[in-house]
Amino acid sequence: MITNEKKKQIVLKNVIKSDDKPVKYQEITINSENTEDMTFSDYFANDEAKAIYKENRTEIRKLEAAFEDEAYTEQETLASYKALED
Repeated sequence: MITNEKKKQIVLKNVIKSDDKPVKYQEITINSENTEDMTFSDYFANDEAKAIYKENRTEIRKLEAAFEDEAYTEQETLASYKALED
């Protein structure tokens, strides 16, 4: 038997840059069917980016945290819409 399973997700992406060059990428995925289900991933653009991160980690961590806060706000908004549907 052939079946089909569809899922909706919200994907938020963030690129942290230094002098217009990517340093770190962040991606957060929110499952719209189960809003408590969020996945986080991040990675450095390259080896040079790791050195830039080390030199600027306080400022970069603030940007990372702000992006995560935005994702949690999006999650809460989605959850409230979902509650209205149910």
